[in-house]
Amino acid sequence: MRGLYRIAAKDDCPEDIRVDDDGIEYSIQELIYRARGYEPHTADLPWENDYLTPKKARNSCDGDTSASRARADRERDRQDFGSNFRK
Repeated sequence: MRGLYRIAAKDDCPEDIRVDDDGIEYSIQELIYRARGYEPHTADLPWENDYLTPKKARNSCDGDTSASRARADRERDRQDFGSNFRK
């Protein structure tokens, strides 16, 4: 699993942005994420429940398998993730 998602505020804790890169996870307070100008913008990030809920497999009738599409998506996410920190 790889990507960015938002974590809703709980109790006295602020909302966070969770960075997840194949088992290496850390959180950034949403205020800091916004202040540093990271992309994608917080409004474009999914919430934790939406991100962690498995999506239904797509129909592979178009000749592209779900596995190859998932690999391509992971690679694109990895490159996007890396480009955000090379400012």
